[in-house]
Amino acid sequence: MFFFHKAFKICTLAVTGATTLTGALNANGGIVCDTNKFTVADTSGNVATAGTLTVSDATTITSKITSLLYTSY
Repeated sequence: MFFFHKAFKICTLAVTGATTLTGALNANGGIVCDTNKFTVADTSGNVATAGTLTVSDATTITSKITSLLYTSY
């Protein structure tokens, strides 16, 4: 547990290993994982993934799909 006087400001927190957070994560500057593998933009909320997105349950799309790549197996 950390206690700080109101005059102090934490600029960077470095954590090594698996981490569990209890409660909401307020990432008000966006989210970036492994430089560009998964990002959530700060102001728009747009999500980008450099890998395959797998969805295993129902999905709701409330706008049009702007790009679709079909690959035959």
